Amino acid sequence: MKGRRPAVVLFECVLLFVALLAAGEWIVRTFFHLYSPSQDHESVFLREYSPRPVIESFAAPYSLEIGDGVSSAAGSRFVTNERTIDSTFAVKAGNSPAFMTAMSENLAAQFMRRGARIVARKVGPRGEYQLAYLDGTSAGSVSCFPLANEPSQSGIPASWTNRVRARIVISEKWFPTEKDAAGASINFQ
Repeated sequence: MKGRRPAVVLFECVLLFVALLAAGEWIVRTFFHLYSPSQDHESVFLREYSPRPVIESFAAPYSLEIGDGVSSAAGSRFVTNERTIDSTFAVKAGNSPAFMTAMSENLAAQFMRRGARIVARKVGPRGEYQLAYLDGTSAGSVSCFPLANEPSQSGIPASWTNRVRARIVISEKWFPTEKDAAGASINFQ
């Protein structure tokens, strides 16, 4: 019997070592794993949305300037993406309500074309609106801010009296599963 005792102890040590490895792997995967930003962790809507056709229909010729940038952050449960589109252009006075309506309609059409689903809509006190969406494993929101007056520049035709700034911010979180994304979209409402 004394010959078996070291074998049992060795077996228990190996079993304990395997259990610790499994527990360590679970701990690292659960608490220390980071999902890295990449195009695979962005929705198609975030990558391909373009307000250019609507803006061009309201802008004076040769007055349009568009800035567009995406920032992303890694996370243990999701990847955070934010895209900001800033544009300045000359527009006829009084076109702000029509512009906001056209932007809203264009957003809804682009959501439908890409298979994304609008889950909530909000309108702010200054006319800004926000749409929450679900696109596969991504849940996000689009905020469109009303036109803001910018300092005028020379060369703008007299009939185009206002130089304005339009700002659109798309914020989304990519999740590894659609269930997690759906849960996040429910929290927006």
